[in-house]
Amino acid sequence: PKFEEVTGYSMSEVTGKKPSIIKSGKMPATLYKDMWDTIKADNVWNGELINKKRNGDFYWANTFISSITDKEGNVSHYVGLAEDITHKKEIEEELIIAKEHAEESDRLKTAFLQNMSHEIRTPMNAIMGFSKLMILEYNNKEKLDEYSQIINHSCSDLLEITNGIIDIAKIETSQLSFNFDEC
Repeated sequence: PKFEEVTGYSMSEVTGKKPSIIKSGKMPATLYKDMWDTIKADNVWNGELINKKRNGDFYWANTFISSITDKEGNVSHYVGLAEDITHKKEIEEELIIAKEHAEESDRLKTAFLQNMSHEIRTPMNAIMGFSKLMILEYNNKEKLDEYSQIINHSCSDLLEITNGIIDIAKIETSQLSFNFDEC
């Protein structure tokens, strides 16, 4: 009954037919060769197969196949046990995709932080350097004005970078929205 439920075939449709009736064509021929070599040698074969239902849909099956021998030790039949693992495979695929997205996000975050580190250090170095020079040049009004303008410009750059970082964080947490108007 479970075979009928999973594959959509009735017992009368498959009785006397070869197992290839559910073969999907998506598995490599070498897999089937290995399978037959294994079970003909009176060993148990186990593997995951993509099979095809009566309606043409595909499903994954974790399959065990073994030979049955007669009194003389000759293979008389084969018996297979299969578990439908389609849902498990779908979840695995979703997890792989999620892992790849997480790894890509991590790479982007690292690149972003490296870039931000550079962008923040540049104006900070200017602020620190020129504030130290102001101490040394406290008697030279022209130099103090020049250094003060550089510090002011560097502070503006830093503020712009900081505001950009905050805006990105707001966008990622859906705290900032955009209104698009046609121009």
